[in-house]
Amino acid sequence: MDTDADKGRMEIVLRRSIQHYEQILTLLQTIDDSVGAADAAELLEYGETLAELQLQAEKIDLPLRAGMQGKVETGELLQNLLVDRERLLKGILQVNERITAKASGVKSLIAHEMGKLREGLSALNGYKQQQHTQGRIVNSSS
Repeated sequence: MDTDADKGRMEIVLRRSIQHYEQILTLLQTIDDSVGAADAAELLEYGETLAELQLQAEKIDLPLRAGMQGKVETGELLQNLLVDRERLLKGILQVNERITAKASGVKSLIAHEMGKLREGLSALNGYKQQQHTQGRIVNSSS
């Protein structure tokens, strides 16, 4: 960093970034707890909120990336903030991997259940009553 003012700006941006990633991690933990139990509307709302938070994180991180490029000396405070941010990002990755595994399991279960339902419908189609060409039901007493 060139000046104390640059370091101050970077500290502000890093703190905003950390706060934002904490929000993302909290939301992902909520989603992780909800997979398999939440209804579709809840999951859709979570997804929309997550997408919005991710867009905001990208905007927050733009000046951070620009400020860190080619800068060697960051100072102890900024270095500690970068470590905190990295820890949050790793936590987000871990929760995301858990959610992906759970969602894959739920998807497989749903696919299996849908297959069983299709088989049941096919079997039921074999039990349709036959109708006479004039529209009457044909049974053994007629």
